Amino acid sequence: MRAMRLLPLAYLTTGQAFTNGTCLEHLSDSISCRWNDAVEAWDVPKRNGLGRVAVVYYQPPTLKQPDLGLARALETWTRATKRQVLMLNVASLEKARPAHPGELCHFLQRRVDHLIVKSNWDYVVDVFVRRHLWEDDGSACALTRSLQIAGSYPPPTGVALSRFYDVLYPETNWYLDAFLREKHPRLVQAFGINADGAREACTPTEETWDYLFVGAFGDHLGFKRPEALAQLNGRRLAIGKIRDNGGSISDIAQRAIDKLQASGVEVREAVSWIDMMALVASSKNVLVPDDWRGGGERAVLEARACGVTVLVAEDNPKLQSLREGPLYTTLFYAGQLELGLLKVEAALLRHRAGDTCGVAAVRGDGDGCALADEFHARLPAEVLRAPLETHLRGGEL
Repeated sequence: MRAMRLLPLAYLTTGQAFTNGTCLEHLSDSISCRWNDAVEAWDVPKRNGLGRVAVVYYQPPTLKQPDLGLARALETWTRATKRQVLMLNVASLEKARPAHPGELCHFLQRRVDHLIVKSNWDYVVDVFVRRHLWEDDGSACALTRSLQIAGSYPPPTGVALSRFYDVLYPETNWYLDAFLREKHPRLVQAFGINADGAREACTPTEETWDYLFVGAFGDHLGFKRPEALAQLNGRRLAIGKIRDNGGSISDIAQRAIDKLQASGVEVREAVSWIDMMALVASSKNVLVPDDWRGGGERAVLEARACGVTVLVAEDNPKLQSLREGPLYTTLFYAGQLELGLLKVEAALLRHRAGDTCGVAAVRGDGDGCALADEFHARLPAEVLRAPLETHLRGGEL
């Protein structure tokens, strides 16, 4: 799903605007300037290995609650290792314009050694990174990168799946087996919740509920299925995101709300995570009716951490595995992120024919996945290559 399209190729300026990854005053809408505030205090020296890591994610201004599991895992990871993490939100780049082809590559190369992309396949961040590290100009950026697959969409085919990312981090073993097995050389399951925090927040309210649904009402692809709560009996509460990022209630969301309320379900807007966990603790059952394409992973694990019974759909083997399997914590999450980077560091030390894009480009003994198709062959070399090469040789632009 491509929720918004960032940095269209039509906006590219000439090679005279080469930034070398720095913010130039007359290019205020460039990637380098839009992310300048995020990196202003980032002064981490390069050392051996992949010590400087950027996590690129998408959080719109209307979404106030961060990914608590990821945040706690990154805290644990950096505390236990010598790696440092820089957070970069793609939402701040909306309607930005790259100063030149390859600007994202140069911006990142100046500051980090590895890029973790937190995104579903073909969602905002994955689309953004693949376009501006690879597809628009066809170049092979010498920077290792990984994808933390935030969802269950099936992956694309070809190089985008098998080589563009140097590590793939699926959230569940079910997804790894269903879509990735034997299709990529480095697969590491990585996901977890703040289980200790969840247990501490599990303080029941005075009200009790037989069934609780937590999720989005306006999922336009129908993955969440909140209307399943209308088929149950007893005291029922549905709570979650009702309005879209623009503040409107979609027709689909309104139909779901109307059906739930007509059956006696109480419907509430989303609340803070702590208040939500108190509602979980006040419920006999948490209903997570998503189909396999929807989310629900965090809801299942957090309800389990509270000791509450979790009900999932019979047609969702992904959530069934999480209801019965290990309770993945942020400590596990941090350890798996480290395992993935250790695999990349090991790959950088040895040659492997046809290796992944970032590893091959950094190592300098592979094609780095440079595109040589007809489209990229038509792009003028003087626009895409000459300005960059002149600058790197120390010439003036």
